[in-house]
Amino acid sequence: MVVLEFGLNQQAPVILERLSRWLGAQETAVRAADCWPLVRTVAEGSPELVIPPHVPGDHRQLVYHCIMASAVHKLWTTSKRVVLPFHPSLVDELEDSASGDLPGAIFDRLPHANPLVLFPRPLPVTTPDGHLGELLGFYIYGRRAERRRQLCSTHDPQRDAIGIMAVTSLVDEHGQEKDLDFTRLTVPIGRDRFTIEDTVENTLKAFALEPGIMARLDKVKDWVSTLTHAALHAMLYLCSDQAEIATKPAPQRGGASRGKSKQAKPPQIYPVGWQHGPALAEARQTAQDTGPASFRTIWTAADSAQEPTVVFGHLDRTLDKALTSTTAELAEMRQKLHDVTELAETLRARTIELDARAARDKATIADLQASRRRLAHAALRYRAEAATVGSPAHLDALTAQLHRRDADLAAATTTIAGLENRVQQLQQQLDQRTARQAWNPQPPAAQESIPAPHDVPASWPELITTATGLPHVWCSPDLAEQANQLPTRRDWITTTWRALHALSDYATAKHTANAAGLPSTTIRNFTAYLDSDTAGTKISATQVALRESETVQNNPRLRKQRLHRVPVEVDPSGLAPHFAHVRIGQASPYPRLHFLDATDHGGPLCIGYLGPHLQTS
Repeated sequence: MVVLEFGLNQQAPVILERLSRWLGAQETAVRAADCWPLVRTVAEGSPELVIPPHVPGDHRQLVYHCIMASAVHKLWTTSKRVVLPFHPSLVDELEDSASGDLPGAIFDRLPHANPLVLFPRPLPVTTPDGHLGELLGFYIYGRRAERRRQLCSTHDPQRDAIGIMAVTSLVDEHGQEKDLDFTRLTVPIGRDRFTIEDTVENTLKAFALEPGIMARLDKVKDWVSTLTHAALHAMLYLCSDQAEIATKPAPQRGGASRGKSKQAKPPQIYPVGWQHGPALAEARQTAQDTGPASFRTIWTAADSAQEPTVVFGHLDRTLDKALTSTTAELAEMRQKLHDVTELAETLRARTIELDARAARDKATIADLQASRRRLAHAALRYRAEAATVGSPAHLDALTAQLHRRDADLAAATTTIAGLENRVQQLQQQLDQRTARQAWNPQPPAAQESIPAPHDVPASWPELITTATGLPHVWCSPDLAEQANQLPTRRDWITTTWRALHALSDYATAKHTANAAGLPSTTIRNFTAYLDSDTAGTKISATQVALRESETVQNNPRLRKQRLHRVPVEVDPSGLAPHFAHVRIGQASPYPRLHFLDATDHGGPLCIGYLGPHLQTS
């Protein structure tokens, strides 16, 4: 027995060497057709395989199958090259095993990704065309149903089908191997429960959709059924709760093939069922009331949402009946629990709805009570006021008193208007005196064409039209549209007009100093000019801010609001940020005048914005 076990253990490397030899021949055929790069793209998940037009028509089908077989093998080689040889006695038990409903998610528990299952003692089979063969094993890989030809790993979260590539040795009448057949099947297993029989039927339908399959299903049904049963039973055993799988790879003895290249990663061989298989076979021989081995789904809790497990082994027939009955009772209890849970959820939702309605009714009652109290207080107040009015004569006296107060208010309004006019006249006189004292470098002819600071325009459009003639000042074409958002307040127009004159005088002084080669330290910027003794129109330096906060300058949205037009000689793009500004008013909408100082480089002082306060957050 030990000698037999040792011999079977050594069959896995021998089968791997045969696989390597035949796959090498397929690789040669694919390379001869100049299609080898397609193997890598298919193995990496390419959804479509298009045979190049240079491949002759009578070879296209052969090349297609060679590419697909090589791609499946390459998917195995790029994984951990896991090989799972099954003990022959376990294979015998799996052939005769049965199963009921199984959970669709059970194949998520495959212990290794993309394994190669081997039968050290091959299973005798007959191909659809009548050839004798031996089933050596099969590759397991993942498929994606929405793109049927796309390969993926068995551990891919998007896997929704299992791919099987059965490897069958075709022998002649003398038992000599003459070829290897690679048959690919797609097992469309979803997440719902399934049975082996239903899966075989679905596999037959999927197999019929493979390109090049022209034979009728009745000729391949037995063949596909045999391959599917063998593969699914082996995979169910691998995913069962008590599967016997070696935890460490078996050591490979000298002479074992490691593929064509000495540098290739050696396969990792994990024997499966080498103690469980003989034990099951012995149990079948010694037990009197033991049926065939079977797979059973075991639920760990009454809640059907719990993930089930699958167990495999022989069951006593009496125990089997009891388990079947218990399983039915468990299913009934699960259904009852589900119904009770739904009823509880319905009642809970109804309770929440009633609680919300009661809260709304309580709030409505509170509002009605508050309204009643307000109405009661109003009634008392009106009653008291009616009592104080007294007779009609009293009411006439109150009306006459109201008329007298209206006349006093009109007289006060007239007086205030006269005082405002007087203040404005005094302000104009003060501006004229300041202007006469100020130094203006422009020639007399230029000064006569530009209104003095005290000649304040009457409206925003007039102000902007006049401002375009100020020396060394460039006004954006957008100013009129921006200023239309501001109310026509004379004090704001006056403040803006003086600020524009101050900016023009500053720019003129800067250009004059630069042209004469004089130092401009005292007028290095607008606020320095306002604080200096240089002649010219001045405003309070507290009205001016030469920059915005770091928050505004570093915020793309806020920075974009301050991006306004400039002459192309200032910036070739025609746009530049205007962070310096003058505060025009302190009431909503808090008008601001934004400007860009280009006088250091001989440019103008650009007025880019005149309108409501821009956002700062």
